Amino acid sequence: MVFDHIPPHISKPFSETLPTKLVNNYYLAHSIGNYSLNWGEGAALEYKLAEENNRPFITHLGEGIDEESIVSLRRLEKMNALGPNSVLVHCLPFGQREVDIIAKNKATVVWCPSSNIHIFGKTTNIKLFLDSGVN
Repeated sequence: MVFDHIPPHISKPFSETLPTKLVNNYYLAHSIGNYSLNWGEGAALEYKLAEENNRPFITHLGEGIDEESIVSLRRLEKMNALGPNSVLVHCLPFGQREVDIIAKNKATVVWCPSSNIHIFGKTTNIKLFLDSGVN
């Protein structure tokens, strides 16, 4: 099973022809920050819909090493879009404080080490997430 978090109306026509199963029942915000592609109806509404329909809410978060990436978790929290339905892709610059917040909210993290290393020359400290019980 794989996931590419482009809007479902774009990926759905291709999902039947792929050699693997594609996740296609989810809500999304491309990312949290100025580099967002504005997919979905905004993180707050998309998360609320994910909760109501028991589906994942997927977003890039902390996809970089700049200040905006570092504060992206706080922005997501302020939007009330961090919780058990959250699937956070990357989380590159996060340390123990952010990991504790993610664990407390029972969110899931998707780790992309080869992408992170290729683009930024480093990846997140995945051991912090694993030691804190983050899925």
